[in-house]
Amino acid sequence: MAATEQDMTPYWADKAARLELIEVPAYIVASYDNVAHTYGTFDAWRRISSKEKWLRVHNKQEWPDFYDPVHQAELKRFFDRYLKGEKNGWEETPKVRISVLDPGHKDEVDRIVEVFPPNGYDHIKLHIVDASSLSTMSSKKSGVVSYNVNGGSATFLLPIDHEAELIGYSKLRLFVEADGADDMDLTIYLEKVDSAGRAIIRETYPGGAAPTRTASYLRVSRRALDPVLSTEIDPVFLLQGEQRLSPKEVVPVDIGIWPLAMRFHPGEQLKLTIEPFRNDPVNLPFGQAAIDLPKNSFTFEPGTEPEMIHLAGGGPATMPAWAKSQEVMPPSRNKGVHHIHFGAECDSYLLVPLKKL
Repeated sequence: MAATEQDMTPYWADKAARLELIEVPAYIVASYDNVAHTYGTFDAWRRISSKEKWLRVHNKQEWPDFYDPVHQAELKRFFDRYLKGEKNGWEETPKVRISVLDPGHKDEVDRIVEVFPPNGYDHIKLHIVDASSLSTMSSKKSGVVSYNVNGGSATFLLPIDHEAELIGYSKLRLFVEADGADDMDLTIYLEKVDSAGRAIIRETYPGGAAPTRTASYLRVSRRALDPVLSTEIDPVFLLQGEQRLSPKEVVPVDIGIWPLAMRFHPGEQLKLTIEPFRNDPVNLPFGQAAIDLPKNSFTFEPGTEPEMIHLAGGGPATMPAWAKSQEVMPPSRNKGVHHIHFGAECDSYLLVPLKKL
């Protein structure tokens, strides 16, 4: 269905949670950099109707956070209060606690705030003004940045010369053109880098580390926004029909970027990356784990002894043919060259909740 029915039809609408109907007490735990869960978790926090709801945003990968004895004990207190009716003081738990990520330094964990996003983080426009820079001042001179979809990308940097924090939702407004295709599949990253533009790695789970960044994705032909659900900082796609691009056509697109809380120090930089979406298949655990499994399927009947194969890991190419045949990944429409227009009437900019401290 993901490959053949891509509009928001009754089939998909039936599977979307009616979050506003949720009224039971809720303890919601979120993170900033989970490709599957980040946006939906924060969206649930905003939309559920529960009068008794708590949000805790952690700074790790979810499994080590969940199995931390301190967090297990806290979760048990929540369940004891609302499943057993115990008067254990749970209501005194702060309603909203967030982590502020600080790669290269020490993250701040469990900062108590009134709401999320917290008050006082007004959005500012950071304009694309040349082939590599962001600026608080827009450019009256028009320009274009281009990259080939086979390995190319565009990056823009804003040097930070003071203590600052970025906390909340961001949005990217771009004026784009496809050269050699009638559509564009885009990936957007927002992250903190050092003074030389190098990624700052942080540990997210024992033995695992990666750049800390928030992201978003867009197929440009699906750029139409839902006029009811969209806001200035959180555009929501309508997902009804397509608007393919004509040769030399330049169109504006609004791309919402997942929530983030990041601390900046003098000499560090905010980095925006625009690149073609690369639909590399992800078939966990195949290609990742060293496991034994049936040669011809995922499962087998109890009591039978199917022929087994051993996967030693090594990437998607190592997965069995029957798993490969079940991939659901519509082919990319990226071809040729992507053009990002900026300046004058094509004012491409990043809208971010960046606050000077």
